[in-house]
Amino acid sequence: MIKDNFKTIVILGVVFLIIFLIIISLSYIEHIKNKNNMENPVLENDNNIVELVNKSSFFTIINCMEHFMNNYKDSNSEIILSLYTDNYVKEHHLNLENVVNNSFLKEKNSLYKISKIYVSDGNQVSTFYICGFVYNDEEKETIYNKVILDYSSGAYGIEFISEKDYYNIVQNNLIPEEKHITLNNYNDFEIATINDISLCALYLSDYKYNIKHNINYAYDNLDNGTKNKYFSSIDDFKKYIDDNYTKIKNSYLSKFQVYNDNNKSNYVCVDNNNITYEFYENSILKYAMSISID
Repeated sequence: MIKDNFKTIVILGVVFLIIFLIIISLSYIEHIKNKNNMENPVLENDNNIVELVNKSSFFTIINCMEHFMNNYKDSNSEIILSLYTDNYVKEHHLNLENVVNNSFLKEKNSLYKISKIYVSDGNQVSTFYICGFVYNDEEKETIYNKVILDYSSGAYGIEFISEKDYYNIVQNNLIPEEKHITLNNYNDFEIATINDISLCALYLSDYKYNIKHNINYAYDNLDNGTKNKYFSSIDDFKKYIDDNYTKIKNSYLSKFQVYNDNNKSNYVCVDNNNITYEFYENSILKYAMSISID
């Protein structure tokens, strides 16, 4: 009996020892995995720079750029300097005296529009590559820049780049080094909450821009029904725009409706002149449209 009890105790001891060693081994393996993950973070988009399709991120970048542009037009040197990244300030020797001297906003009434955004998503930082336009009724200027969102600090930073660098980065998939942005009094950001009225206003604004600065593109976006009913040629469309430009430019969104068709969003916008625009979205700012003037 004593021998049997002793054997049982030995067997139980061996079993508990094996279980203990297994637990220690699994803990060590998990520790190694966590260490490797911290040292080698995995990019969410598989190390690719891709065109931005997330609408919330798109409006977040719009908000960041509008904050920058509004302060630039008002020559708020302290704020502008704080919105640039530290590296950009050092590389371009910027200070309070020279940060707004080389202004690309030639007129106080200039507006800013984003044309296209590419993004590289890192572990805690996303870098957005932006092609945009500063424009008014007389002229437009294309500008290229980066906006870096640091989700760990809640801060963003801006760097302007050349056209050559922009296309070199996005076409050759040059993944940026993940650099964090230090939060200051002016460079915080919040992820934008989007709604239907914001999207309708975005598309109506895009149409207004195109009829002035890219009318061929605006005409190409019209569906066949609109062309057949109102504008059989681009000359007809140009005449209509010339005759009504001031009214269209000063119009505003009066009513709207959004509905889905085959998993695509359609935006119906009625302006204060009772003209109905319907935008058939393929992706952000890529669409066909119809106009109902009657």
